[in-house]
Amino acid sequence: MLVSAGQLFNLPGARLPVVGGPAPSAFALRASAVTPQFISAELVALPVLAVVLVAFSGGLTEHARQMLQTTAAVQAFTLVLGVISLAGAAGSQRPGTWFILETAGLAVVATALIFTTAVTRSPAVHSLAPRFEDLGDDDEDFDDDSDIGDHD
Repeated sequence: MLVSAGQLFNLPGARLPVVGGPAPSAFALRASAVTPQFISAELVALPVLAVVLVAFSGGLTEHARQMLQTTAAVQAFTLVLGVISLAGAAGSQRPGTWFILETAGLAVVATALIFTTAVTRSPAVHSLAPRFEDLGDDDEDFDDDSDIGDHD
């Protein structure tokens, strides 16, 4: 995903060989070439598999919440980059309108994000959130104990 993002934005070291005219059409051509990479089966299925394994197999661990939140952030980032690249591909001069078919893939990415968010907000995972208790004044507990130190 990071390599594809680098190719989309033409970062040094992640260049995508695109022959094109001015910068806007070059971006559009890069976007049309990179869009399918943001909706690949591996990029969608592996985070969902990780969520299923963490949330539904063998009980929740103390780091399950962090993992689920990280997965949701990665999926959201992927969705945003997919929408940007799809919008850029719409301006390309490539023949045909194949990029419209990529919207179904983006819908799958959005569904995976909704699933991860639902699991993250479930009561079982919500109970893993760190809780802070007000312990109050510790001295109050010892003032009334008159039998401390009494040994019969």
